[in-house]
Amino acid sequence: MTTQPQRDDRLHHLLDRLLRGALLPEEAEQLAGAVRGLEQRLALLENGARERSAILEEARDALEAAGINTRYAHQRGVHHYLATSCLHGEHGYCQGNTGKAGAKEPAECKFCGARCTCPCHHN
Repeated sequence: MTTQPQRDDRLHHLLDRLLRGALLPEEAEQLAGAVRGLEQRLALLENGARERSAILEEARDALEAAGINTRYAHQRGVHHYLATSCLHGEHGYCQGNTGKAGAKEPAECKFCGARCTCPCHHN
């Protein structure tokens, strides 16, 4: 049985030969088979991800309908919130003094109102 690194090396070798215009007919069939195999694996992964996502959404909706707060930090009242832009290191907007609606405040958690704890807001 061929291991994954060996298959990856073979695939890269075939792709390199294809790009150089030196792919032999039997290698073309090997490459096509490898691509078909990758497409099948991707389809299985995508289907599995869609199924898991749908199950999680159903569970979340059922918990919310029952009035159950599934967020541990919100249940305990200790939420160290970090705005998405701060999380990604994009502080240009949040460091400005004013926005379109006037003076800006640190972002707040939409579930519990905790303010963003990023130090860029506390300069």
